[in-house]
Amino acid sequence: MQPIHEQVKTDTALPMRFTVYDSDNDLIPMHWHNSLEIVYILAGTMDVTINDHVTRLFAGDFIIVNSREIHSTHCIGSSRILLLQLPYNFLKEHIPGYEFVRFQDTRGPFSFPGQNKLKPLLDQMAALYDDKGTIGRLKLTSLLYSLLSELVSDYMVHISENAKLKNDKNFNRLSLIMDYIKEHYTENLSVSEAAGLLHLEEAYFCRFFKKYMGQTFLEYVNSVRLRYIYEDMMKTDLTLSEILDRHGFHNYKAFSKMFKEIYGTTPSKKRREQTE
Repeated sequence: MQPIHEQVKTDTALPMRFTVYDSDNDLIPMHWHNSLEIVYILAGTMDVTINDHVTRLFAGDFIIVNSREIHSTHCIGSSRILLLQLPYNFLKEHIPGYEFVRFQDTRGPFSFPGQNKLKPLLDQMAALYDDKGTIGRLKLTSLLYSLLSELVSDYMVHISENAKLKNDKNFNRLSLIMDYIKEHYTENLSVSEAAGLLHLEEAYFCRFFKKYMGQTFLEYVNSVRLRYIYEDMMKTDLTLSEILDRHGFHNYKAFSKMFKEIYGTTPSKKRREQTE
């Protein structure tokens, strides 16, 4: 499972992480990383949640996830994804004042990539994915700098110091809770415990968490559990009851309902498909 704070590793020959992968109803719960991320859909459908806003992407669409933005991804059925992650230090080296920069579509809440200059660059990068030779890597590096240039030209906006301080305060609170859940998700976690960690009144904590995470505290805890459970289902011979117990999900009815909502089938059928 990808950790709540994802440690992004770059290709030693490239100043970025660049991969193309296939996914089948895969859910990555809310997490964050310092790298800027571009998710580009080559085939299929994906829901990307950034904070509390969900965007559905189809083939040919992409979305930009800024550094330290809390986000999750959920592929709807079978999908093929290009994932590009630009490390924080790389961006800071090339963009002065990067800590006060965000990238967003200034022409609207979301526009399809066919209407701008990034999609052809991403298509060219995808075509070079299997080229591991020197020339291929040089072409990829060239495309990376072209892409960065377009991002700065068309997508970059500056934020004020006050806005950054507010964002940092909210992020630090949520990051603390996410790390706590990562370490204790197998236990019987309570809202009162989580609120106490932030020294917040319980009702206020619930509103705060839902506003910035797009789901309740318990829904998020269960999404983390579900991700671990799914991996064990696919990779071990343990019984389902053993797996649920291992990861702290003791309500089978609630688990089964959540599993079907995410993966579109029952746990037993999904496991049987994997075995076959």
